Amino acid sequence: MKKDKKRKAVIEMKAKLESLRFQTLWGAEQKQVEVTHEIETRIDEELRLFSNLQLSADLIDLKNIVDRIKNELGHENEPTVGLLAGSMVAYCLGLEPENPMLSEKTPDLSDLKLPLQLAVSYDNNIRNSVAEWLKANGYDMSTFLGQPVLKLTNSRVVIRRVVKD
Repeated sequence: MKKDKKRKAVIEMKAKLESLRFQTLWGAEQKQVEVTHEIETRIDEELRLFSNLQLSADLIDLKNIVDRIKNELGHENEPTVGLLAGSMVAYCLGLEPENPMLSEKTPDLSDLKLPLQLAVSYDNNIRNSVAEWLKANGYDMSTFLGQPVLKLTNSRVVIRRVVKD
């Protein structure tokens, strides 16, 4: 019985990683990113890191949430800081609006511990409406230092405020 549970868990983790890889490559195609050997290597390294941290499901969930916010509220996220800021995977999934290959950004891998703290940023004027939408749609929310935090399985997503000039 225990072998079956472990086997199912491994298969489920592999399926989520394959789904994340597919969605990343599909997103790159949609953004018209030419997937060179260098970009594919970077994507594979990031996917391996996210898989080792058991974040595949969280990233898929976060992508779906950001897409729903965009479709239902019409709000797009802003560039942010932290692990997702320089991630090619995050860019292809639509979690980061700037291509890290053009901006020379790299993921901040300095402080990785579970639950991993990620960040998604929204304009100052709409961040609170995004947080209210998340609460209204049944997502597990809390606050940290006055900022709304979305709780996912292995990560916490801080909904940051960006003040534009």
